[in-house]
Amino acid sequence: MKRQNCKLIFMALLIHLLVACSDPPPITPPIELLAHKASFSISGRVFQLPLIAVSSGFITNVHMPCKEGKQWKCGMPLESIANTHEPITLDSLEIELENYSSFYDTRIDGTIPMPELCKLLSQQWAQKICQKGRIIDYTLYLRRFTLVKADNLGTISYIDGAIESTGQMVKRMSLDETPSLFCDVDKQGKPLSLCPVAMKVSDNLLAVWIVSARESGNATIDKQAQVIRALLQFAFGESEDTQALYTALQ
Repeated sequence: MKRQNCKLIFMALLIHLLVACSDPPPITPPIELLAHKASFSISGRVFQLPLIAVSSGFITNVHMPCKEGKQWKCGMPLESIANTHEPITLDSLEIELENYSSFYDTRIDGTIPMPELCKLLSQQWAQKICQKGRIIDYTLYLRRFTLVKADNLGTISYIDGAIESTGQMVKRMSLDETPSLFCDVDKQGKPLSLCPVAMKVSDNLLAVWIVSARESGNATIDKQAQVIRALLQFAFGESEDTQALYTALQ
């Protein structure tokens, strides 16, 4: 009898462990929230983007200062952004340029398709990314970029293996309207596989993005810079000029 009870207890524990270790059920992406167009102000310029473009599929990927005068950042829930009617003032904002029709669920380390989001997007450039996956030729390798105030470069994260932060590397560049590249070495003195590129957008506003050291030719970087300028001028403003955007992208 005791042996039978032990078997029952063991089976109950085994079932409990299997249930506990199984993958959690996928969540339902907040599609209407991610399609919402919000306004952001960086260094005096206002940009309008759907939340899917700034969330990276996560719910709290937009960051603001936690307290006045503090350097560290706190996540701002997208629900709060959607309920804010005035432009939200930020030091930096990372903008995604691909895969708007899928949502990344960290609990299962996988994506959830949400093609129904595409028709809810109010900007045509965003609809194209949602429907086609990208807005530009894949060979340009421009998947995202960051708008950042020139005097707040500490808000940009590190490149894996780098000795200095991306912001510190940007400070080493000669910054103007022409994109500048800086390829550093890692802690073992070997060249990094990824390098930051930066250019001025306005007096205190920079566009920063990451390129592969193997794809860091001037022609590719100049084309990437052209895409960013076109998006800022014709896509992210209060009014969208689709024809001018696609002409500039071509």
